[in-house]
Amino acid sequence: DDQRRDDGSRKVLMDQILIKLKNFKEESAKALKLREEVDSILGQLEAVVAQQRETRRAQAEEELNAEYGDDALGGYERRLREAALARLEADFELFAHHAEAHRGKMLNPMEDAGAVDSIKELASSLDLTVGSELGQVESRLAAVDEKGGADPAARDGMVKRVQVLQKEQKILKEVAARSDLAKTLPAIVHVLQGVVTRAGKRLQARDKMKEKTLAAKEQQVQDLRKESEAIRKQLFDDNMELKEANALLQQQLDAANARADQLAHELASEKEAAAAAASELASLRDAAAAAPGAEGAANA
Repeated sequence: DDQRRDDGSRKVLMDQILIKLKNFKEESAKALKLREEVDSILGQLEAVVAQQRETRRAQAEEELNAEYGDDALGGYERRLREAALARLEADFELFAHHAEAHRGKMLNPMEDAGAVDSIKELASSLDLTVGSELGQVESRLAAVDEKGGADPAARDGMVKRVQVLQKEQKILKEVAARSDLAKTLPAIVHVLQGVVTRAGKRLQARDKMKEKTLAAKEQQVQDLRKESEAIRKQLFDDNMELKEANALLQQQLDAANARADQLAHELASEKEAAAAAASELASLRDAAAAAPGAEGAANA
């Protein structure tokens, strides 16, 4: 359970990172498109400025040549016009310089040093994860090849998994060696998407296995309950039979006790009758013994 919670937390974290990277990728694509549009506009402005500069320079030279002979102030107006023309050309040059510099910045790929470092750290972490997965799959594939007789479809699936993981490792090494976010960002998103998808499949397989285990345990519990209920019913029936047998024996014992009491009463009565008969017999014997003596005295 602890391992499953850790895997689930890791997958949630990778999902969040993937979402942020996708958003960052979309924003980068929008920024690149905006750079292209701005570059086009700046190029058009540079062309217009260059054309206006040449046109204005030619016009100014014509005006200066035309006014050269009419200048009564010793070339003062000419110098003013030349200074204005020089300032105008300087403004044109400054605008062209800033436009060129800004267009150069806009044409460069996004080079956020913090984002580049974060992408490289993420690539190193994912390289460890992908390498661990690759080692496990290669070990299972070697075991299958050593044992032999494996399902061809399953083996082909493991071979394809090895190829995919090797390709992802190659991509991660390229990402770790480059600083161009326009190239590395889609690559790291692709690899992270694969890692997250496989992690989700592993969690689903683990959940299914856990559900099967729980179902087997629940079935075992139900079987034990049925067995316990059968044993309880059997014990109850045996107990009822024992109670009935005990009640029957108790009835027989009570009847025997009653018969014994009756016989004891009859025996006591017979003993009393025998004692009375014996007493009467003794009296008769005594009377018979005394009778001859009395008869001899009478004769004398």
